[in-house]
Amino acid sequence: MVTEPSPDVRWQALLVGVASNAHSDDPGFVQSLNSQAEFARALERNMPGLSDDNLMVLPEPRYASEVTEAIALLNEAHDQDGAAGRVRPGLLFYYCGHGMNAKGRLYLSMVETIDLDVSRRRTGLALSAVLETIDATAFKRRRVALILDCCFAGLACDEPAAQRAHLLMAVGPKLKAKHDPLSTGPTYFTGALVDLMREGDPDAGPWIDLETAYQWLEPRLVARYGEDRRPYQHPVGGSGAIVLGRNGAYSGPR
Repeated sequence: MVTEPSPDVRWQALLVGVASNAHSDDPGFVQSLNSQAEFARALERNMPGLSDDNLMVLPEPRYASEVTEAIALLNEAHDQDGAAGRVRPGLLFYYCGHGMNAKGRLYLSMVETIDLDVSRRRTGLALSAVLETIDATAFKRRRVALILDCCFAGLACDEPAAQRAHLLMAVGPKLKAKHDPLSTGPTYFTGALVDLMREGDPDAGPWIDLETAYQWLEPRLVARYGEDRRPYQHPVGGSGAIVLGRNGAYSGPR
């Protein structure tokens, strides 16, 4: 539990949401865009060290290169801070959409992705590519956190490049994420996370960090939707203390 975030903390964030697919007759997954939008609003109101200029929202990228190019732009700003001797920001990457298992590796669907065995790796975005691009900086990032709200999200734990990143994942490596088909609101996972960030938890400390979020989400999602909705977490080096926002329900001493 964090008592007070560091006064010099700085963050960048890239939030990716993909609802549609150009190669499918499926009407789309509008919940992913609503999840992205709701999470963006929660972050910009709460996360210490995250300015509007450093929050990038990328809806409906058609190709994987659009995501890696967005990360590269954030990397450029990060390295400019490093070269100038300023505090370097951490990076929070969020994805909500269709995750794919391609030979045991996690791929993220884009609008032009073809979800067939022979095409996923060619047309999707490999999580390994996301991690490698994040790591392509002249100055080492202080912190990296990934929040993955997609099918097979738990496969992220198997990526060697993920070992220095905090991972918060909607489901395990063999499960598909779910949403209410009768609702256009956020997914089960992101909806619960946003509820926590907005309403807080009276039993938690003054700040909502990633560890608090996981401990709050896990029993509630399982109790409400079943064992298959159990979220996964992979912390590294105290990364659970990364703060998402102030706890609005906290009434103890400041």
